Amino acid sequence: MLTHDREKLDAAAARLAELLGDILSRNQELQKESARVRAEIMADLRPVIESTPVEDRGAILSYLVVRMQEIFDRQGSPKVGFSSGCAGAEGGGVRVTEDGAYAGACVTGSVSGGPTGGGIEGGFTY
Repeated sequence: MLTHDREKLDAAAARLAELLGDILSRNQELQKESARVRAEIMADLRPVIESTPVEDRGAILSYLVVRMQEIFDRQGSPKVGFSSGCAGAEGGGVRVTEDGAYAGACVTGSVSGGPTGGGIEGGFTY
């Protein structure tokens, strides 16, 4: 590494640390504030998933994506799609995108074993 690059790299690292620290802090706030709603979502989904035959469980996610797109269409232009994987584990979910920003929710587990947990993600491109 060239000596004159070190100052720019140090500045970039400091800015990046500040940005990621801010994102982490906001995510921790959202994690606390959304605990009740996330528990309600799992309470809604778990019995539906568990009572649906294994071979038909894929239709649940398809239904959710279509229904959420209908809901978001009334509110503006976000696009709803599928996401594969969940929090580094087997699972799947939905992802909403608009103007470079995205938010997603997913359920961990397997089709045959049922839900074991879930995750929320969000971010943006620049």
